[in-house]
Amino acid sequence: MENDSLRTVVGSFHRAEVERYEAEVKQFRDSDVRLTELRKRREAQLREQLVASSVDVGRLDQTEKQAREELAYFLKETRPALADREVGDPYRSLEKARLIDACGPNRQALGVAAATLLAPAADFLEGNPGERGNPWVLPWNPGRVRISQSSTGDGWGCWAHGIQPATEAIFWYVFTPDRRSTWTLWPFTSLDGFYLMRADDGAFTCKYADVEVRIEMDVYQYFWHGARQDTLLNRHNQNISVGLRFDRSHYFDYRTALAPGSGAWEDNAFVRVKVSAQADTSGGGSYAEVNFAAGNANYVEPIVLIAFPD
Repeated sequence: MENDSLRTVVGSFHRAEVERYEAEVKQFRDSDVRLTELRKRREAQLREQLVASSVDVGRLDQTEKQAREELAYFLKETRPALADREVGDPYRSLEKARLIDACGPNRQALGVAAATLLAPAADFLEGNPGERGNPWVLPWNPGRVRISQSSTGDGWGCWAHGIQPATEAIFWYVFTPDRRSTWTLWPFTSLDGFYLMRADDGAFTCKYADVEVRIEMDVYQYFWHGARQDTLLNRHNQNISVGLRFDRSHYFDYRTALAPGSGAWEDNAFVRVKVSAQADTSGGGSYAEVNFAAGNANYVEPIVLIAFPD
């Protein structure tokens, strides 16, 4: 496929993802405004009920202030070592060995063509070159991309709140099948990062911290052939204080029937691999962060797509 045609076709996929994501962000923001107003009214009502029941609300407020101070100390003590860490050689050597084994005879090794990066806030996509819009970045021929998401809770946390859309890195691979066959597709992706969680639930609060990382794959040739998804991280805790590295290498073993390409862009196969990172919190002093962006050692990298027919 010629470069101009490639950019046209991948650009159309990119625009569809941006439109889908913009609708999700708008829905979140509209919902969050309504839920924030409702939460404030209900917290005021509960405060009045506690005062009427002779509960010392001032002591509860002091406890919430301490929770915020403890969160600041936790981040100061925990985050720098994870954000500025170095990745050792043994991990990288293992990755190279796996890829050498994967690239056997009659197997195509394909690099990524482009990436669509999406986030509900610009801060979550800092450090990525490429075409930019709101809320997206489009790098061509990307190497390591940087995505993150964080959430800081407030209030008592006992009522519904809006959950921000996940930050997403969508990688686009393109290739031309040379025969009609069932093809095996192995997209390799490296995820190097960390996550932070802090929540301290109490008698009159409903605090929690929630982090999730997912990866999804689908194939398009004339139509989408069906998505597959793996959850790589899913933690939800009401009482927690952790900061941990999150290093994973992942590949899908995806099989689907593909037709031979004629040279026209319509006959090419497009492989979409999407990494999603989400953080959510409830209640003051609570914090959650998933980070594949800080420093030099935290990133998501689309390594290669291995494709071969039966």
